[in-house]
Amino acid sequence: MKKISFLYFMIVASCSVFAGFGGASSYNFLNLVENARFSALGSTNVSLYDSTDINTFTFNPAMLSPASSGKLSFSNLPFYADIHKVGLTYVFTHQKTGTVGVNIQNLNYGDFTRTDEDGTVLGDFSPSEYAITISKAHTVQNYSLGVNFKLAGSQIAGYNSFAILGDLGGTFRHPTKDFTVGLVFKNFGVALKNYRSSERTKLPTDIQLGSSFKFEHLPLRLSLTAHSLARTDIQYLNPDFHTSFDQEGKKIANDKTLAAQISRHFTIGGEFLLAKNFNFRIGYNHQQRAEMLLLKTRSGAGFSWGMMLRVKSFEFNYARAVYHISGGVNVLTITMDLDRIIDRQKDKRSKKQQNILPVPDDQG
Repeated sequence: MKKISFLYFMIVASCSVFAGFGGASSYNFLNLVENARFSALGSTNVSLYDSTDINTFTFNPAMLSPASSGKLSFSNLPFYADIHKVGLTYVFTHQKTGTVGVNIQNLNYGDFTRTDEDGTVLGDFSPSEYAITISKAHTVQNYSLGVNFKLAGSQIAGYNSFAILGDLGGTFRHPTKDFTVGLVFKNFGVALKNYRSSERTKLPTDIQLGSSFKFEHLPLRLSLTAHSLARTDIQYLNPDFHTSFDQEGKKIANDKTLAAQISRHFTIGGEFLLAKNFNFRIGYNHQQRAEMLLLKTRSGAGFSWGMMLRVKSFEFNYARAVYHISGGVNVLTITMDLDRIIDRQKDKRSKKQQNILPVPDDQG
């Protein structure tokens, strides 16, 4: 009964936060994906269940699995204009706490020159943001519930902000087929300290719903994810594209279409499971594509691809994601199975000790 009451409280609290969703927000670095697998699949996914991937709980806490315990993952995203984001993930199982996931991420914006209103140089500053996430999940038959608790901070030129955020996620996994549905309420919470006392820090809250399905006789797993469900209208009309002229030559702004508004909410990704230790991935994010188009120049904005290679106790994930006409970014994630590495070292030492025979006593 306590679990049901807690779940009800979390849902009501998150819905009250989402009711005020709108406008620009802080801590948007939480939505900048530094994980290679999810970057390759379009940057948004809440239904890709993989018990061996320790990074899935950062997108949906219900995905946290005891099978990923003992693994350590490092992700690196060198973004545009010297912006750099890194992430570190670890999952462990303890007798008292059960399986717990921990994630640390940091975003550095590079170096800036500080000046006053007259242009006098006062020095340099380096803005950065960070978040620490602790995750727990509970599974009953084919259903899972999970919670991510986050402590986030931001510092920009002497201004600081701190916030407590959370993700509430749930999944349903089909008992016999590779079919999963996931729902996540993301980044709801409260700011503990605002940049200025007179301003209210907005959080990047979101609702995401998705499904993943693997074809029975085809090595392909498809994922379809709907994001930004807290807002019905996320379409931006670029005046260079969406402007026409009347008979007098005056500009007329075109109206938004229902199809364009709906399509911007969806991301699609596919994994080609070519071998146990190798696969290829592609993704498409329509909102990124629509907002980054230019009038006379086309680009690969919104498209992404990547691959995975597993060698013994190491897994290498690479992605190439295009967010802008200036080019794409490279994302690398390396995962190590620490428990397997430690067990192998113990086995080697044990065999080495067994091969050392004792010297017999001299009975001459």
